[in-house]
Amino acid sequence: MFGDIISADNKMANNFRLSSRKTLVLVEKKRTSDILAYFFIEKGIQVLSINDKYYQEYREKALNALRSGNINVLVVTNVLARGMFINDLNHVMIVDLLNDFKTFVHRVGRTGRIKEGDVTTLYNSDENYILANDIEDALLSGVGILTCFFGRTRKTFFDLSSSSITSK
Repeated sequence: MFGDIISADNKMANNFRLSSRKTLVLVEKKRTSDILAYFFIEKGIQVLSINDKYYQEYREKALNALRSGNINVLVVTNVLARGMFINDLNHVMIVDLLNDFKTFVHRVGRTGRIKEGDVTTLYNSDENYILANDIEDALLSGVGILTCFFGRTRKTFFDLSSSSITSK
């Protein structure tokens, strides 16, 4: 799966101009956060990773680095995904779908209210097919609770199991 994620990230690093935009990447596992951060560093992108192995002081410094523009990308696990708010985000990238739709909405809603920009979701439909359909339907329909979070954002879904891309 990491090969698929990195292949998709390679496309996104170029297509979404990650080196020049304020991007928050949400992942489930600390291993994934470190691997993606390393990949982005290799691409010349200013990035930090936050997960539960780092002390609170480091987490706050990393979050402030994104807010101030000292870094362009912050990769976070659940340790920071709830209860935070970041103004002026250009892009939220969701890697690894969550266990249920409500948790997905909560995580995305607490992240920031993106009015214009991008929301990108990477998932494996072989593993997350039911939740993936619910999220994709909600985002692409343009109505409901997710619309207030994402306004006029471009929504893109990369299915890692089939390499299909859906965008609106």
